[in-house]
Amino acid sequence: MIADKLLLVKKQMNEACARSARNVSELQLVAVSKKKSFMEIEEAYNLGLHDFGENYVQELHEKIELNGGRLAIKWHYIGHLQSNKVKDVIGQVELIHSIDRLKILKLCNEKARELGVQQKVLLQVNLIEEETKGGFSASELEELIQTIDNYGSLKICGLMFFPPQESEKMLRIFYKDASYLFSELKEKLPVNLNDHFNVLSMGTTHDYPIAIEEGSTLLRIGSAIFGERN
Repeated sequence: MIADKLLLVKKQMNEACARSARNVSELQLVAVSKKKSFMEIEEAYNLGLHDFGENYVQELHEKIELNGGRLAIKWHYIGHLQSNKVKDVIGQVELIHSIDRLKILKLCNEKARELGVQQKVLLQVNLIEEETKGGFSASELEELIQTIDNYGSLKICGLMFFPPQESEKMLRIFYKDASYLFSELKEKLPVNLNDHFNVLSMGTTHDYPIAIEEGSTLLRIGSAIFGERN
């Protein structure tokens, strides 16, 4: 039952906040709904979840069409974004989590400008520069913020991290480093951009209590809410 799973997730969120002297109201929960039916999404929506994350453009559009504007869902795109799919995502979602390279950032800005919208995005970070994962390195981010005014059709809201497959001890160190990088970059941003650079997206089904304790503001949780994907 989604209701039972969601109760457990919320209980663990509250406990992690208590351990780290945080308020659960500081956290945003995005339910990762890829490969889940719209019926399951609707069930979760009726339990109070309004933010849903999709990984595939075609599946995202199918679900937007199924909803038909009936439910006030905020869709998030959290999957790898290919350059030929940018046009299909800009203006269709609340937040794009996975801007992982300069080419995609530029294409998103161009398409948003063309459509006359301001698209919210996160910059995906490859903190330990794993070859199998996309994302900006810490040094690339340092260079990027020097030219961030060039992307006026985007609202760059923060950073997104994929956790490494590590022990709890190493995972905690990773999240501490991620949180430090986020705070450091925020301080260096121009005043007019600093206010909305407030999203630190880290934490998934397997590690979200640790991510909360280390400063995450947005959690991407799928199987802990919906059950394992088929």
